[in-house]
Amino acid sequence: MKVRKKVNIVMEYISGGELFDAIVENEFYSEADAAALIRQMVTTIEYVHSKNVVHRDLKPENLLFEKKGSNVLKLIDFGIAAVVDESRPKLYEIVGSRTYMAPEIHMRTGYGKPVDMYSIGVIMYILLCGYPPFDYDQGIYELAFGSPEWDPISVTSKEIIKSLLDHDYNKRPTPTQLKNHQWISGKEVPKEKLENNIHKSIRNWMDTSKMKARIGGDRGGYRPRVMSIFSMMNNNPPPVAQKKNNKSKEQVLIESLKTEINNHAKGFIKLTEQVHKLENTTPNEILKDQMNSISQELAMMTNAFNELQQGFTPKLNNILKKHSY
Repeated sequence: MKVRKKVNIVMEYISGGELFDAIVENEFYSEADAAALIRQMVTTIEYVHSKNVVHRDLKPENLLFEKKGSNVLKLIDFGIAAVVDESRPKLYEIVGSRTYMAPEIHMRTGYGKPVDMYSIGVIMYILLCGYPPFDYDQGIYELAFGSPEWDPISVTSKEIIKSLLDHDYNKRPTPTQLKNHQWISGKEVPKEKLENNIHKSIRNWMDTSKMKARIGGDRGGYRPRVMSIFSMMNNNPPPVAQKKNNKSKEQVLIESLKTEINNHAKGFIKLTEQVHKLENTTPNEILKDQMNSISQELAMMTNAFNELQQGFTPKLNNILKKHSY
């Protein structure tokens, strides 16, 4: 009997384009429009979570409109989705896209369904102002609602974002809790056109994201490479960083370098602690996942340190020589 070695999968054709592309093309855009989009995401994730599946890579690129002119969103790319159940109550792999990745994934303490809600929080933030809730100069998470972009945005939407981006995943709302919220349901949400240059901001953010992908930034399915100092030198930060930063370019680069080194140092300390805990442990499947994750993280951090040392030590020494008297 001849064994077939090829499987053909017929999938739905989704022609409406990515989430942000459609927003940029649409002249009229309001909080009510954003709420309708978030409602679809939440309803979809509610179903996914009911099957004990965690998507782990929720981002605008994975949210497509059914067809041109349609308001129906489709969630795609379940390539790194995983099942959480009694046999595997927590996940430990570091996967996803950095911008939308929940802190517990970075911390390797074990995570589950709430990571998808965190990603929705980041998407919602961008949907209302056009850029993410991060300071890319420093590489530090900082939730803020800066002026003037956030001035016309309702207090209710800001409270929802705060709850979704809570570092304590137990405090984040579940999909069921969130979909019944008055803002999400559309019962109490502003319907006036947003006049905060959001189309331009989203376009700038899209261009920045695509550039990051080309140099090795956010990539679904892998541990994302740290946004290095080298790329920071050549990139303009998103609007949130531009508005909050009054420092010189030299000061920004020095502080960025210090921050990256400190983050790696803290990471090495954390890894060392985890290795000590595992030394006298007989690995089961969950511990093996943790060990593989630690090993991969250690290798990437080592490469990052080498990159910093090779790239900057000679340059810094030359600068010091030039200015030594």
